[in-house]
Amino acid sequence: MAWLSWVVPPLLAVVVGLETNAASEKLPSWVHVSAWPVLGVLTVLSIAVEFARRRKRDGRSDEARLSDAANALAAAVASQWSRELSGLLAGRALPQPWSTTGRPVLPPAEDVLGPAPVEAWGGLRRLFRRVRAGGSGAPVIDVLRRAAIRGDLDFHGDVDDLAALLPRLPHRQVILLGEPGAGKSVLAGRIALALCGKRAEDDPVPVLLPLSSWRVGEESVRDWIKRRLRADYASPDVERLVDADRLFALLDGVDELPPGLRIEAIRLLGASGLAMLVTTRGREYTDAVRTSRSVPAKALVVELRPIGGADVEKYLSAGLVDGDPRWVPVFKRLRDQPDGALRQVLRTPLMIDLARDRDPDDLLGFTDAERLEEFLLDGVVPAAYPGDRKDKAGRRLEFLAGHLRSQGTFEFAWWKLHRALPSPSRTVGIGIGLMAAALTSVAVWLMVLPTVAGAGEAVALSLAVGCVAGLIVGSLASASEDHEPRRITTRMRGRRLDLAARLGAGAMRGTALGVVIGVVAGVVDTADLTGPALLMGAASGAVFGVAYGLVGWLETPADLVRAASPAASLREDRTTKLVRLAVFGLPFGLSAGLVLGLVAGPRVGLLDGIGAGLLGVVVGLARGPHVWTRFVVARVVLALRGELPWRLMAFLGEAHRLCVLRANGGVYRFRHNLLQDRLAGGLPRKKAAEPVPARSPARSRTRRAVTLTLIVLFSGTGLGIGLPVAGGLQAKCGLTPFDRDIRYLRGGFTYECVGVTDGAYDFSGDGTGISKLIESQNTAAVTGSGSYVRVAVLAPLAPRTFDSRQIRHALRGVYLAQRRYNASHSLKVKVLLANEGSTQAHWAPVVDQLVRMSREEHPLVAVVGLGASTRNSVASTRTLAAHGIPMVAATASELRADGLFQVTPPSSEFAAALRRSWTGPAPEYVLTDEPSDGYVESLRKEFVSAWGVPEIRNGERRDLPGCPAAMLYAGRREGLIRLDDHFAAKCGLGSVTIGSVVTDLSWRTPDRTRSRLIYATPADPSGWSKAPESAPPGFGDFSKEYSGQFGEPPGDVFALLHHDAAEAAFAAIGAALGEKTPKTIAEVLRTVGVNGATGTFSFNRNGTPARKPIPVLTEPGRAPDRHPYLTR
Repeated sequence: MAWLSWVVPPLLAVVVGLETNAASEKLPSWVHVSAWPVLGVLTVLSIAVEFARRRKRDGRSDEARLSDAANALAAAVASQWSRELSGLLAGRALPQPWSTTGRPVLPPAEDVLGPAPVEAWGGLRRLFRRVRAGGSGAPVIDVLRRAAIRGDLDFHGDVDDLAALLPRLPHRQVILLGEPGAGKSVLAGRIALALCGKRAEDDPVPVLLPLSSWRVGEESVRDWIKRRLRADYASPDVERLVDADRLFALLDGVDELPPGLRIEAIRLLGASGLAMLVTTRGREYTDAVRTSRSVPAKALVVELRPIGGADVEKYLSAGLVDGDPRWVPVFKRLRDQPDGALRQVLRTPLMIDLARDRDPDDLLGFTDAERLEEFLLDGVVPAAYPGDRKDKAGRRLEFLAGHLRSQGTFEFAWWKLHRALPSPSRTVGIGIGLMAAALTSVAVWLMVLPTVAGAGEAVALSLAVGCVAGLIVGSLASASEDHEPRRITTRMRGRRLDLAARLGAGAMRGTALGVVIGVVAGVVDTADLTGPALLMGAASGAVFGVAYGLVGWLETPADLVRAASPAASLREDRTTKLVRLAVFGLPFGLSAGLVLGLVAGPRVGLLDGIGAGLLGVVVGLARGPHVWTRFVVARVVLALRGELPWRLMAFLGEAHRLCVLRANGGVYRFRHNLLQDRLAGGLPRKKAAEPVPARSPARSRTRRAVTLTLIVLFSGTGLGIGLPVAGGLQAKCGLTPFDRDIRYLRGGFTYECVGVTDGAYDFSGDGTGISKLIESQNTAAVTGSGSYVRVAVLAPLAPRTFDSRQIRHALRGVYLAQRRYNASHSLKVKVLLANEGSTQAHWAPVVDQLVRMSREEHPLVAVVGLGASTRNSVASTRTLAAHGIPMVAATASELRADGLFQVTPPSSEFAAALRRSWTGPAPEYVLTDEPSDGYVESLRKEFVSAWGVPEIRNGERRDLPGCPAAMLYAGRREGLIRLDDHFAAKCGLGSVTIGSVVTDLSWRTPDRTRSRLIYATPADPSGWSKAPESAPPGFGDFSKEYSGQFGEPPGDVFALLHHDAAEAAFAAIGAALGEKTPKTIAEVLRTVGVNGATGTFSFNRNGTPARKPIPVLTEPGRAPDRHPYLTR
């Protein structure tokens, strides 16, 4: 079926071209002209690149590829065992003498040595050009020569001798026997390292493999070796070395196989014809041979000899101070009782090494060898984890040992940890399903559900969809097959054509998939069967396909042998998994975010793009593989059960550093099998639980088809619903779906309409009349004979920070200033209403609009209002200042930026005014309320500085010390209302005096008079209306104009402050732009005098008002402040 890769890309290109033509009625004409030529070029390039890639891949000779694979494998083996044996070889290593076994398991000498004449052993004479010092005392060459002449098998030597002998034997087969702890695995590793060091170009490559992973009877020896090479060394050509007999197999641990399989394993190994060294325990091998009554006919059988007493004494005394007497009794016992328990135990490297870490006196108290061995093994964990850690570490290591023993293996592979779970497949499926359910629920919540239903229905629907997704993904994960870890590689050498081919094929196939998704979306979206969904599907599919092709090129099987550590292989697979999830998530997120951002604004695009990206991640979770995610589930479950630590890999890494475990590439093993068996106790062993055989190609294709179908349906349905809903968002604001000025954006769990209007749109829902008045002024300014500029009222124009009454009054004040200015100036002002959201949270897109307007014809030249002094307003003023747009704040008093001027005095002036006019008992403390924004913090600081009293933060009413005679409050209106009610309930009406700064006292009605309130305020319209003689000069005219226009007096400070802010900006515009030599508006604002409704004032160098009156009032029984404090 390889021809499909040549035929499918052109067919896909044709399909994409047809669909593009069909869906491009509204596209520019150049698209029709260029679409087909571009697609044709892409098709030709795709075929050419694929042809070049195959020709390059197939052009190399088999011999060259085999040589490259052999050299790469030899380098990996040498690196692996250099790293593993570095500690042993760097220190004082115990000798490992060996000799031909004396057990009745030897085949005839002529079968092992073959019919070769004596002269054929001349190579051995040159090879063994040395004389051993110690040991047998005879040159090895003499031994070999006698064996050849007499036809016997009397061989002996050390590790180097065995490494030299192996490739010289006619059949290159050796079986190495040894008792538990004798160092068989270490010797095999040293032989592998020695053979790699002496290897010529065409010599076989030594590879050490644990026999415990062989499924005896289910696969041949060669098939098993190929499988392990594929898994451990991650090379497509390395398994071909087995068929070419370019491999020297070092097979460790026949005794690690279940007893019932050992005889069959020995028979299959003997019949395999492989060059090999097989290690096993002597007794188990003897029993198997006795039972089968046959031996491998061509294998030399050698056995590790006990380590001599002199070598034991040298090793145990190494590193001690000369004359140290502690080991003298032990050495004496070894010499005096050569058959005693101590000498029987201290015959193997393992026990000798363990004994070195124990108190010598403890070794003399045992008369039974088995008890002494158990004592030495039991001391490994306490010696590694002293103090309180030994119990917890011991329990965890016992669990790990028991798990490995129950699995019939001595290797801990982190990617198989899920097998330690109860019902592994079901538990993993539940865990990954819960991940998918949580991600889907969050994604749905972020996207469309909160826009079409109430909060309760949105939660219910998101949970329902999440549950369905969790069931689907969990079922797929539960039924998926095991995989080996993967890694990401960015090596370009020799892979450029492969990269180009994958990207080209991915783009073609991804575009076709996107077209199908677009068709599904168009069918679902019955309100619009035109081209947007189709084009969006094609575009996102192309992005998806390119990204998927890139990941296919980046991702390769992990080299578990070259891995620096198991933790390193885990990090590589985790990175691979995250990249795969990103490949699924980013195309969905980017395409949805871009389209919905254009339709409903950048904030909606961002949030819905995140939601769509999360849905893509869910698709990635469903597809797998699940190596890292399975490990995460298993680690969490086992940690919750208390069987393994949360930081499992850190714990295993520490155990490796403490020599409790040893690392072999990407896997861990206990220091010795005896230690694992001792920690595991009496748990039964079973046959190794290897991964199930690979599923049939037909089943894999079916699974891929099902996954692809789910992706198409899931994506198309989401796109089909998302596009019309995005238009519905705009309809909620009463606008067209593609309106760019007013947008429906999410704020917390609710949505609101934000943006910029000329008055045609009413954000608050309670000020339609004033919005229409501003719109009429703007229409007159635009249609008149003169020119005009624009000024924006940037504020929270939807109720929350300000209520509807305050918003309405503020806009009335701006309107009066605009009408008065336009009536007397040829350069008109068009007022824009810029709503940054009820909590000012959506300031960013609105400010971006204003910045763009400052560069257009009839530019935006100033901004007034600016809301309250919050973190959001600080950010918005800094952004406007960075673009050189002058600002006049109305109610905000604690904003600081270049080009910013404030009508309301700063907190320091309010505190000074309140301090000057204070009457009655002195305040006992300052209460700071939440939210602690810039205004609250500034007011708190000034109160503490002016009165020198302690402070209580965060408004914890229950912690207030009793009923104070007087106190100061730094906070906003809502907190002051709660504080007033608190003192009334706890202390009685009128018993506490509260000092504060208040801009609106409309809530303080006669039936809500609780405490005595002394407060400073930026204006007193009610008092000034009752006592005109105490009012500022400009208030009277403003009050008459206001009452005449709106039929009521100005009831709060919002109308006055916003009027004065607009008045200041308009005055500066007239002075700056009306002159022959225009000045900047900011320059004029620094010098202009404002005859405002709240007083006649100018601005200081820092933008604060100078000579501005601050009334200080008392409730109840308020009287006008006839001698108000004047700001500096």
